[in-house]
Amino acid sequence: MKTGQAIRRPKTDLNSYHLAAIAVFLVGGATTAIHTEDVAIKAYEVAPHRFSWKRYPDRIDLEAVRVALRHASEPQHGALVAGSIETGWMLTPTGLAWAEKIAPQFEDFVTSQARRGSHQAAMQTERERLLQTNAWRKFRDGNMDEVSIYDFYSFARVNEYTSRAKYEERMSYLRIVSASESGLATLVDYLDKKFHPQFRK
Repeated sequence: MKTGQAIRRPKTDLNSYHLAAIAVFLVGGATTAIHTEDVAIKAYEVAPHRFSWKRYPDRIDLEAVRVALRHASEPQHGALVAGSIETGWMLTPTGLAWAEKIAPQFEDFVTSQARRGSHQAAMQTERERLLQTNAWRKFRDGNMDEVSIYDFYSFARVNEYTSRAKYEERMSYLRIVSASESGLATLVDYLDKKFHPQFRK
């Protein structure tokens, strides 16, 4: 947040689930899973009247944030985020595109992790890395069935010790990264379906 200036809260008619999704964006949820409590702090900062107790407006209503996040993950509300209370929350590709469009309204609340330049550069670097992997080469050459578990480990940057929660976080991030490259997006979906049973923990 900018220092030395009054905070300008946007005058908005956004629903609570929209505000929860933008809070995920503002604390870096384009690239990593964010704990519910961290989302709650930012959501309260952005819209305290939506995410506080009625009798004690200086206290964050964590349950209101949880409900808003669940709604933000539902298809009827655009499926803007993915995750859970246990694993944390990330933006979906749709959610990221939406958040970037309205982010200027929330400039006073943007953290360094959420700045478009930084995370867009990071995602471009990741796309370039994916396009150099054996998994991509085999897919590109029509040999998708030959992609091994070790090719997948290298592609997704996971291994046999990766927890299910961390695996889901990595795949969510790869979906965001590959959203602008149809071939990569197809490969990510294929590899997830093929190898996700390996990650049950």
